[in-house]
Parts: sequence; structure tokens; C-alpha cells
Amino acid sequence: MKRFIFLMLVGLPLNVFAHDWNGNLGEEVSATDYIMIFCSADGSIPADRLFFQLTSDSPSSAGLVSAQIAKDNFVTNVTDLINGDANSSREADVNGGSGVYRVTVTKNKAGKASYSFAYHCQSNEGEHAITDTTTLQDQ
Repeated sequence: MKRFIFLMLVGLPLNVFAHDWNGNLGEEVSATDYIMIFCSADGSIPADRLFFQLTSDSPSSAGLVSAQIAKDNFVTNVTDLINGDANSSREADVNGGSGVYRVTVTKNKAGKASYSFAYHCQSNEGEHAITDTTTLQDQ
């Protein structure tokens, strides 16, 4: 909240806000995390799409981490192609409007993996819309 007030006082736009998620995948190659992201139609800014970008925080020897983001008929996949470096996956926009976006995080080989992702719901104009999350499965 302090960050919000500070940015309002200095006049920075609110669409710079993103949310961060941190997770870990267990040893098995089949370890999968399921997260639901809610883009709200409530409030003064209607959600048009979900912005998403994945980062693998694992060592370079670990399997690659991918995320699949789905909403109705809109689906995309992102993969951080190099573990542990400063670069993230490509940016993804899923244009599904308001409602529930399903995120599935997987890896391509056995061994523990850690990851993070930035996400936020946006309007047509790129303004930040109300965003919330729920974990369905954490392996």
C-alpha cells in the first residue's frame, strides 16, 4: 500500500504494477503446480487480458520450466530457455477478458526446480485491472 501511495504522489502511472509469484516443483518429472489468476470485471478498469512472464530460478543443470496459461479458447505457453540467468521467458498476453485464467507450471526432467513469474490483468489501454490468485496444487 505504501508503494501505491508513493507512486500516486510522484505521478507515476498505475499500469506499472505487476504481481509476483514464487514456486517450487518437486523431484519427480511429473511435478506440476496449478494456479488460478482472477481478472476482475469489477472496479473502474475492466480486464481485457492477462500479462505473464516466467523466470526459472533453478541452477543451469536443472530441467527447463514452462508455464501454460489458458482462458476459454485462448492458450499460450512460455518457457525460460536458460535457467538461473537474468533473462525471463518471452512476455505473453492472453486476451481472454475478465474471469479465471488457469496457469500450469511444469518442467522437462526430474529434479527440483524453482521459478517465479510476473503477472497482471490489464485493460485494452494497458491499465492495471483488479488481479487475484488461488493455488490449486503445489508440488
